[in-house]
This record gives sequence, C-alpha cells and structure tokens, in this order.
Amino acid sequence: MKRFALLLVLLLLLTGCAVAPAQESTTPSTTLPVQTEPSTAPGSASATPGDLPTALPWSVPEAEPLSYEDYFAQVRAFDGPYGVDTDFALEPKGERLYVTQRSTNATFLIGKSDDYGYLVDSKNPLDWICDAEKMYGILEGKLVCFDYLSRKMTVLYEQDGEVILPSDLRYQRECLFFVAGEPTKGFTIYRLYLPDGTLDALKTGIPVYCLVQEVTDNPYYINNFSFELYTGSDKQQSFAIRLLCADNETVQWWEYNHEYWDVYAEHASNLKESSILKEFYEDVPEARWPGSEDIRQRLNISLASQGLSPYTVYTLRDTTLTSEKWNGCG
Repeated sequence: MKRFALLLVLLLLLTGCAVAPAQESTTPSTTLPVQTEPSTAPGSASATPGDLPTALPWSVPEAEPLSYEDYFAQVRAFDGPYGVDTDFALEPKGERLYVTQRSTNATFLIGKSDDYGYLVDSKNPLDWICDAEKMYGILEGKLVCFDYLSRKMTVLYEQDGEVILPSDLRYQRECLFFVAGEPTKGFTIYRLYLPDGTLDALKTGIPVYCLVQEVTDNPYYINNFSFELYTGSDKQQSFAIRLLCADNETVQWWEYNHEYWDVYAEHASNLKESSILKEFYEDVPEARWPGSEDIRQRLNISLASQGLSPYTVYTLRDTTLTSEKWNGCG
C-alpha cells in the first residue's frame, strides 16, 4: 500500500512539470538588434558604419593604357578643348560624401564627412573633376588625385611658392593639362600623362597679367574674364590665361595685353573725366548714364581704333608657336 502511494505522488509531480505554463522573462536582452542603413539610391552600394563599399556600382573600361611613346606617336583629338565632360560628380549628402553617376543616379559612398570632409571643407565639390575611378583637383596648393576604392590621395604636382591655376585645369582622360608658376616670374603650361606619370613642360615663361584695380571715389572695378565693369568695394585680381587643349599635341591660350588693360583701367577708374567717356556724363541726367556694357563697348571700340586689343591668342602645335590679336569676341 505504501509503495502504491509513493508511485501516485511521483506520477502527480511529473504531470505538474509537463503542463506548467511558460513564464515570460522580465530580464532585458543584452543582444541589441542589428542596425542597418537604407540604400541611398538605386544602384548604390550599401554601407554600414565602419563598412565602406569596396566595389563601384558602375562599369569601368578595362583598356590597357598605351606607353608614353605609343600614345604620342600620333595626334589624338580630344572631345572638347576645355576637357572631358564626365558623367560623375562629388556630392555631400548630410554627414556623408558620395560620388554620383549623373546618367544613372548610382552612388558610391566615399565615407563620413568627419573622415573625408577635407575634400570639400574649403572647396566647392564641383571643382573636383570626377571620373569613373578617380577624381582630380587642387587642394592646399597641390595638384592631387583621389582614388575612390582605396580612398588614398596622391600628390601629382607641387612646388614651393608656385600657384596652380584652378580655372586652367583640363582633364582629357589620359592627359591632364595645367598651368603653374609664380606671378612675378611667369607661368608654365604642363601636360601630365596619367598612365605613367610623365610630366612635360610645354611652354615656360608665360607672363600673366594681374590687374589689381583699387576702388577709390568711383565704385567700379574690372572683371578680367569679361572685361566688364561692376560695382563693388574690393580689389579684383585674376591670373587665368584660359587654356585650351584640342589634341594631345596642341595647346592654346590667350594672354592679357598690358598696354590695352592699363589704358582701359585708367579710363574705367575715372569715368566722368575720361576723354573717351566724359561726354556721356556732362549735362546728362544720372538716369541716362551709360551702363557697364555700354562703357565696355565704347572703351573697346576706341582702344581698338588705336591699334590696341585686349588679348593675344597663342597656339603651340608640337614645337611651332603662332599668335594673333583677339578682341575677346567670337
């Protein structure tokens, strides 16, 4: 009888363990949910913090570059004299920096602005010349190349005391043309063959006219790019020589003619006393005074009649240099 009672107690205990309801744990989990970032755009490479993309979302041509000798063994025409119109652009978005392919909107994440903000902190993103794998630009006075995948910066050219002219940087796929020098000593047009890094000095000793117009009583200054007059209170300076590259052996540039601009500045700095312009101010209501475009045209016509032109255009084909006067039109 005692043995039967003991078996009954054991049976009841086992049954209770089997049907006891599950208790929900009140202890918080120590494993946080995985955080993921949404894709920025169709075709973009996804990335999480600390995990940058290692592949480009667009195709890259796989052509074996020619040797320097083979490439320059023949004349190779470029698509345009001002450089290749690439399909890519550098774009800051929030706290991140991307390269975007315009035609597809595909994006490639370079990284966080905290890590790569130096690329755009003191520079307009559009100043970078971006291509499929790399971008080129002038940073802290140096000509540099930034590789997207390795995220490494390479200095292509730098010289103490020299200025590299941003507006004269011309990217032509295999070749990069640029102008560098010192305003007091002259500038040099360089051609860099990117596949092997060969640097050629095509033309040295180019004098670049720097017009510094002090604004005094008359609040006008001269814009060197369009030789128009504008109101303002600052000095206007320009070193640009407007470089063009039609093919791999030809460069063209135009220089400011000192004689023209010195006379132009003399008249423009004192319009009412100018022998060319004063008749348009004497006994004329202010509402009928000439505008900046009228002033520019009248000065240009008058100086041209004196045999002066604002620019001289130079063309260097291989080793042959030619020049011609240019009035800035056409």
